[in-house]
Amino acid sequence: MLNLRFVLFRNMKKHWKILLLAGSIVAAGIIIKLLFFKEGLKSEDSPKKIEMVFIQGGTFTMGATNEQEDMAYDNEKPSHKVTVDDFYLAKYPVTLGQFSEFVKESKYLTNAETGIAKPGITTYGSWTSKEGKDKFIQTINWRYDSYGELRDSTELDHPVLHVSWDDAIAFCKWLSQKTGRQYRLPTEAEWEYAARGGQLSNGYIYSGSNNLDEVGWYIDNSADTTHAVGQKLPNELGIFDMSGLIWEWCQDLYGPYTAESQINPQGAQEGNRRIVRGGTIVRFQSDCRVSNRKPFLHYNRGSGLGFRVACSK
Repeated sequence: MLNLRFVLFRNMKKHWKILLLAGSIVAAGIIIKLLFFKEGLKSEDSPKKIEMVFIQGGTFTMGATNEQEDMAYDNEKPSHKVTVDDFYLAKYPVTLGQFSEFVKESKYLTNAETGIAKPGITTYGSWTSKEGKDKFIQTINWRYDSYGELRDSTELDHPVLHVSWDDAIAFCKWLSQKTGRQYRLPTEAEWEYAARGGQLSNGYIYSGSNNLDEVGWYIDNSADTTHAVGQKLPNELGIFDMSGLIWEWCQDLYGPYTAESQINPQGAQEGNRRIVRGGTIVRFQSDCRVSNRKPFLHYNRGSGLGFRVACSK
């Protein structure tokens, strides 16, 4: 009987060691998951280099042109002639992987993490959207998806979300210092000129097609979630995702249009809102048109807000 007890005790000890080992492995996995974005992506997950497309300048009609009229909003009118110089624009929106590298190297904290909001008010977090319902969650920042769930290495090629205009500007400054080339956000005029296809424009409603399903992710085909950049067809200039997927921050202050012709317009001289373009995965077709424009406060962030970079020739 004594020997039997000894054997049972020895077997129990063995099983407990196995259980403790298994528990340690699970705990380690959880810790790695939590630390993954806190310290930035691992070196083997380094993001792809930002690809830039040269865009030859020219003159175009900006705003509610004939093909846009049926869906155009009042702030797209009047249409007017605009001339822009040569410039470069990123082939894709800035991705989660690229933004993570920026955070890792610069130790930057986004507006969502520092609580920057209205003067005198501290508000941490960002807006999420799921099944048509918007919700502000205080723990959400660039590490999360449109639903408010933590992202991982499977989404490195998806666009970064929950970034404000301030955050986008900080990224451009970091990228400029890192490369020695002066990166910035595109002006609104540059953005629309590129979305229309520049000098190669075919006069499409959306960027690259009159059929949004061919070129963009929006409410009818996105399943309310982001997708990797570059999965749809490019526009005439070889640029992807300028209709749908995410709103993209522009450099300019928001202001009304005038009928006068302009050369390299820089937006309104005063105001407190910046411009976003492009539409998102949860917006309808009318918001994904090349002439559609929306005003947002510089500290706004949400599940649809991202950006792409530009630089002068």
